[in-house]
Amino acid sequence: TPHGDIQTPIFMPVGTQATVKSMTPEELKEEVKAQIILPNTVRILGNFVFWYTNLGNFSIPASVMKITGNPFVSCEVNLLCNSPKFCVANGILYDSAKTRVISVIKDINRIVSKKLINLPSTIKEIGRYSFYGISSRGSVELPPSVIYIGDSAFEHTIISPIILNSNIIEIGKSAFARSYLKRIELPDSVIKLGESAFECSENLEHVRLSSSLQTIEEKTFKDCKKLNHVHIPEGVKIIKKDAFSW
Repeated sequence: TPHGDIQTPIFMPVGTQATVKSMTPEELKEEVKAQIILPNTVRILGNFVFWYTNLGNFSIPASVMKITGNPFVSCEVNLLCNSPKFCVANGILYDSAKTRVISVIKDINRIVSKKLINLPSTIKEIGRYSFYGISSRGSVELPPSVIYIGDSAFEHTIISPIILNSNIIEIGKSAFARSYLKRIELPDSVIKLGESAFECSENLEHVRLSSSLQTIEEKTFKDCKKLNHVHIPEGVKIIKKDAFSW
């Protein structure tokens, strides 16, 4: 940072009204050895904010009203939450109504690998980058309530298989790019598949596309070198540049 290097792992106190009131600055520096103090005046957390940081015990301040993307990609963190807009359950960060998966923390690996992950039936959206980089070979089955998978939601993950439900309408850009999927069947409810959706998924062999799909976007299957079976439905009218190139 402009103020010097930050060594990880770290302990990050949260300050009320931009200051930590129960400890002096000297105690924070010399005894706690805090390198970052997150004030509870922070209202927005952005994508990749704490990427590859060992945060230890970390609580989202009550002041945070908006989270864009996944702030905790590849973090080692015991995540807690004081914000009324969000909640944490079994290592997963959701909005308070549990309609959107925001962040699946790195420690979820042991949960996924034991097939203990169980998303609530209220989930409508798998948020962008929410499973990004999760290094587990366990499977995930999306509940019937899910209608949208965000950009890069499962990018760089080795989770396989990922079982889609019959109600998904839209899949975002790079949603499964660089994944370890071998086979994927898109339900006929899918009307939009984002560009680069499966790009560089080098293990992908078999794909069944939705009968409702009309366009195969750019780079959808680019560099999927093992792909040997693709069912393209009659409804497809447009195949864009580099959709199947490698």
